[in-house]
Amino acid sequence: VASVVTPEADCLHSVMDVADDALHQILHALSAALLTDDHRPVQETASWVADVLRTRGADEMMLRELVEALTAAMRDYPLAGQLVTDHFAVPSR
Repeated sequence: VASVVTPEADCLHSVMDVADDALHQILHALSAALLTDDHRPVQETASWVADVLRTRGADEMMLRELVEALTAAMRDYPLAGQLVTDHFAVPSR
């Protein structure tokens, strides 16, 4: 069965690929912050992720869902979860 590729589908795949890459970058930034007690990697990564997602056409809901998933995943790691909550704040509507 041949798949139909539409501009919307290409955009969705692009955004999903970026979100996947962003997840790895966020986890590296969290690791660096926890190892060094310097929160700048998380703060800078948060800004970068928001910019990349916006540039690739994602709406703020995708960032919100990413933050919610990360916060839930970090529930056993309260300091890491707090870093996500503090630096990946999604503007309220």
